[in-house]
Amino acid sequence: MKVNGKKIMSIALIGLLCTAIYLNWTYSSEDENGGDTAKILGEAAYVNNDIQLEEGDIYADKRLEREKAREQSLELIEQVLADATADEETRKTAQQEKLDIANAIEFEATCESLLKSKGFNEVMVSITGQQAVVCVNVETLIPTEIAQVQDIISSTSGIEPSEIKIILAH
Repeated sequence: MKVNGKKIMSIALIGLLCTAIYLNWTYSSEDENGGDTAKILGEAAYVNNDIQLEEGDIYADKRLEREKAREQSLELIEQVLADATADEETRKTAQQEKLDIANAIEFEATCESLLKSKGFNEVMVSITGQQAVVCVNVETLIPTEIAQVQDIISSTSGIEPSEIKIILAH
């Protein structure tokens, strides 16, 4: 059975798409009625999910899930890049996906460090494309803190403030 580059690229892209959908599903939330919360451009969207966990548990678990999903995506990309039958366009696409993942990892780490330096002790940032989800372990955020979070994410990653979702987990 001959496997050509287009088939491998299709499999890789399906894997990446599944990973993106999973991460989006994991980090997105709906209101208690099951519907999407209303969006006002320029306003932070935050959710108070009233989760009471030991400090750090939710963040460690989510970081581990994120890391595993990325490892799987990178494995598929490496397979495409290592395939001698893959055409040049397929290789370029795979290389760009690898670069995008590396950039997201760097932006997330930088944003998390900056937010911790501003007093948000337990925080996790997830960047997918041009959207960011910030999970903060506080009960409430005042408008200046919301603006501070948005500014850090936006200035570091280039993501528009309207595309930054802030989730409160305390």
